[in-house]
Amino acid sequence: MTWAALKPWLIMALIFGVGMVAGGSLVIAFHPGAPLNPPGEQQIRAHWMMHLTHRLHLTPDQEAKIEPIIADAVNHIQAQHDEEVGKFGQIMDAANEKIALILTPDQQAMLKKMMSERPHEFPGRPHPWEGPGPGPGAGFPHDGQPPGAPPVAP
Repeated sequence: MTWAALKPWLIMALIFGVGMVAGGSLVIAFHPGAPLNPPGEQQIRAHWMMHLTHRLHLTPDQEAKIEPIIADAVNHIQAQHDEEVGKFGQIMDAANEKIALILTPDQQAMLKKMMSERPHEFPGRPHPWEGPGPGPGAGFPHDGQPPGAPPVAP
């Protein structure tokens, strides 16, 4: 094949590739189940309970006995997560303090501003430097549930 005959195919392949990368990025950025938007406690409990109920064909009596066990486990998981997030924030703050020593006064001011903007980069997410997040359902529309999730009793 000559270059003139191959050129249109290469251009179409390039456009297709760019479209795939852009589309994949948008799906990752805006999908409710994306890693940057983890489920809240209610979503974890509801999913876990629904999974057990459907797979094990639980009776209502079994569900009533299992729900508090799941709630307790999810509370422990959330406490562990909060502790790890707190450690992450402490590590970042300590690193930024060391970085600030290397910077010029103007750069230090910019770093301080960047650190103050950090909570706004991921709205709806808990940050150790601003206390607990808005709670379960952050980032989900209306009722705090992901689309298609079963209703959860408070």
